[in-house]
Amino acid sequence: MPGTRQLRQPIRTRNQINTAHLTLSLDDNDAAAEAIDYQVERQLDELYGDAVAGDRMLRKFMSRVSKNFSGAASIKTAPLKARATAKAKLTRQFPRKEVEQLKDIARATLEFKSFEDMYAARDYIRDQPEFQSFTAAAQRGALKNRYRPAIRGGMGPTDQGYRDIKFFLWMDIGGGRGHIVELQLNVTRTLKAKSIGHPFYDIIRIGGDLWDPAAPNSDLLVPRETVKKVGPKLVHACNECIRREIQAAAARKVLELVKNNFYVARTVTNSRGEQYVRRYELKDRSVMLRFNNPAQIEAGRALLTCSSAAYRHYKALGLKYRFTGRPDEVWGRV
Repeated sequence: MPGTRQLRQPIRTRNQINTAHLTLSLDDNDAAAEAIDYQVERQLDELYGDAVAGDRMLRKFMSRVSKNFSGAASIKTAPLKARATAKAKLTRQFPRKEVEQLKDIARATLEFKSFEDMYAARDYIRDQPEFQSFTAAAQRGALKNRYRPAIRGGMGPTDQGYRDIKFFLWMDIGGGRGHIVELQLNVTRTLKAKSIGHPFYDIIRIGGDLWDPAAPNSDLLVPRETVKKVGPKLVHACNECIRREIQAAAARKVLELVKNNFYVARTVTNSRGEQYVRRYELKDRSVMLRFNNPAQIEAGRALLTCSSAAYRHYKALGLKYRFTGRPDEVWGRV
């Protein structure tokens, strides 16, 4: 059925998994766990193969939207989600996600200058076959509006204050198969806030929704891929917060945390025998952020502070502009 993805290699229960290919020295639990991991990897191989075709179809879809709807300020494409990040997402919540539930391997964003343009594009996309392919029940989960509050049927903003309109779209990739992709709609000033606020959240969410740096076992293991992706963005975000005086004191603490943990200082010695830092090089490995003493805990709290500060800052700026759309959506101002 269009809109319902079923991988050709479904995961079975543990007692149905063939462990004959595994090392005989493994005990039963280890063997079953490794078998499941092996099956997950096979499923990811299949999913990423489909995602290549799905991403190509998504780009064609956005070109069609841009051609038929002139309100898009820009199209922001993205590489396929890093495989390690996708795999980590499977176990971020309980019960764990299945591979076929991953819908954002191929993703992109349409940026708009105004709310009027964004909502007009939303209405246009809702009428397209890539969305209409879903059943009526599935469509409710395939359109998520964080600009609409929960009491009006939306999702409301994240705890950090981020908002967007998100579509999941069914891309026909041939052979009777389809791939679900993610398309976000947003306005320029919210995307600016995201560029500053989201790197902090990328680290915080490793600890879960209730992460507290002062709680026991609050250390965060940041995967290598996240270090490489988020490290430079965090430096930029901290400097932006300092420059714009958005919780500047907290941003300085986070900047120190990032430099000390994500980067290696390369020093040189001058003619007087004095050493100084010539440059910082981003580490090419996983990093453990520890929060075991007062200074480290303060740095963790600064992460939490900076995570939402940018969104609050840009929301305050956005309130200077009135959204003049339909009466039931005036609430949608940033």
